[in-house]
Amino acid sequence: MGLTEEVENKTLVAKIVMSKPMNVNAVKSILLRAWHPNGGAAIQRLEHSVFKSEEERNIIEDEGPLSVFGNQVIMKRWPSKATLDEIDFSTTSFWLHARGLPPGLRIEANGWLLGAQVGKFLEVTNGGER
Repeated sequence: MGLTEEVENKTLVAKIVMSKPMNVNAVKSILLRAWHPNGGAAIQRLEHSVFKSEEERNIIEDEGPLSVFGNQVIMKRWPSKATLDEIDFSTTSFWLHARGLPPGLRIEANGWLLGAQVGKFLEVTNGGER
């Protein structure tokens, strides 16, 4: 099943990495409260979430990923020509905050050293900003 361009621009597909089943309605409720999209969102089990606008989809994508009940939520854009089974959920991006570093060690070079330990590292920020 492919998507139309209009729907593709407002769609994210998510996979929750978990070891045991979850209550689907509880997960939907948590995601909608966390995302609080102005126009609402259609969340469907084993399918996709369609937001009311591309802007809202981008905000959710940028503020994620989230966790639900301590389980990682991996969000991806759904390319219009791909089926759900063709979307690669083997990687994700996430933000790390290194706490407890002495002030003299809170330098950009150490951020890069720490980041390199977790895989492909994208950026270092200072002051708690992403």
